[in-house]
Amino acid sequence: MPDPSLPPRPADPSSTPDVSVVIVNWNTCKLLADCLRSLEAHTRGCTIEVIVVDNASTDGSAAMVAEEHPAVRWIASPTNVGFAAGCNLGMAVARGPNILLLNSDTVLREDAVSALLASLRANPDTSLVSCRLVYADGSAQPSCGDFPTVMGNIRAKFARRPKERDATGQRFQYPFHSLARHQELHAVDWVAGAVMLFSRHAWEKVGNLDEKIFLFAEEWEWCLRFQRLGLKILHDPGPEVVHIGSGSWTLGPIELARARRAGIHAFFRSQYGRASAAGFVLLCAAAALLRTLAGLLQMLIPSRHARGLDALEFGLEGLRWAFSRSARRPLASTDLERSSSSGRTPVTSPRS
Repeated sequence: MPDPSLPPRPADPSSTPDVSVVIVNWNTCKLLADCLRSLEAHTRGCTIEVIVVDNASTDGSAAMVAEEHPAVRWIASPTNVGFAAGCNLGMAVARGPNILLLNSDTVLREDAVSALLASLRANPDTSLVSCRLVYADGSAQPSCGDFPTVMGNIRAKFARRPKERDATGQRFQYPFHSLARHQELHAVDWVAGAVMLFSRHAWEKVGNLDEKIFLFAEEWEWCLRFQRLGLKILHDPGPEVVHIGSGSWTLGPIELARARRAGIHAFFRSQYGRASAAGFVLLCAAAALLRTLAGLLQMLIPSRHARGLDALEFGLEGLRWAFSRSARRPLASTDLERSSSSGRTPVTSPRS
């Protein structure tokens, strides 16, 4: 039996795999075990190497992988460096001509890796491809869409579009594509970071993920760089992967909203400039003000008092975020550590 204090031994370097699978892990031992087992059980049409980048987990992940999956290559980070930096560490040691970024809270129920590779090869004008993401019950999950803009957000508020929702109540709304489009093979601006297959050649042209974005919107920023280089991104609804969502952290609804706003704000500022970032903040402030007023009105009705109180709390937090520079700071590992140690129920949602 391997010594659990040691990392798993590296994969056999004598052959080059078709795909290098990079998984970033932070205290998701059970989920990671399920993910690795599904990769081993279902990947048959291509050869793979699996690289796990561990962000200083304390839940026995290293011992589990050493004992149950000794062929996995293990990269241990001394601290939680975030998703983007973790992916970059894994890609740096990848040997395959194609690389798959895969979340630790995903499960393959079929040979999705081979299907994605076949899709990438069948579309020579495509540099990155993703697939249909579903929850454990098989229901669809929002996972691809258009790059958000301030004007796009404003137009979406007034657009007459069916209120399609996934199993958790998350709407297939801007910047996500509609539920119907999620069932179609089509080019997209971006795909969720849970499953991303791309060629090494494309990665060498685009460069690493932006490590300044700790969580949320890092895939938007990366996909935008693909697009600016003329590299096509494809959503293929044929392959299917189960994505639990938010498997390595627990954020309450208000914290989740704050973290998302911070990620989107960082994206706007880095890619569109200060003016667009300021416009996004003003848009958030207007929405928060309307929510605050709606909450106050609902609290006047006894039967809606509790709902109004929730709306008021969300609205006030939104206003605080919009008008406080300190509240707009990007998410950091300490936020996840505080949240995960508080015993909160995990919030399941797409990464974006």
